[in-house]
Amino acid sequence: MSLEHNKAVVVDFFDKIDRGDIDDAFAMMTDDATWWFPSDAPGGITMAKAQMYAAVQAFSKVFKTSPKLERGRITAEGDRVCLEQVSRGGETHGGATYANDYHLLITLRDGKVCEVREYMNPMLGAALMAEMQAAN
Repeated sequence: MSLEHNKAVVVDFFDKIDRGDIDDAFAMMTDDATWWFPSDAPGGITMAKAQMYAAVQAFSKVFKTSPKLERGRITAEGDRVCLEQVSRGGETHGGATYANDYHLLITLRDGKVCEVREYMNPMLGAALMAEMQAAN
């Protein structure tokens, strides 16, 4: 696949998530896909596709108004695409405001997302995570 094609796949993937088309986005992932993000646990947390699917659904249900995501720079090399995003203005049902900055490293295999490494500030999401856990 060309670098431009790989970038387009990643943009489409995250656009679908941003619109709430979670089923369509996750159909763009390989069955063995993983999603990693930093946490207070050594080495961060790695979730399988099914775990991350449930987490994305829970994440979206917490918001009264969804955060507005702005895409920043995007770079591709080989089967990897790096994407910068900024999230601002989301308000949860509990009244918390959520904002964060992201750097995402996405690996593709056969035109599908097989790995996401999401770098962000986990401290900014602590209140949001507490609200998500309380809702479940």
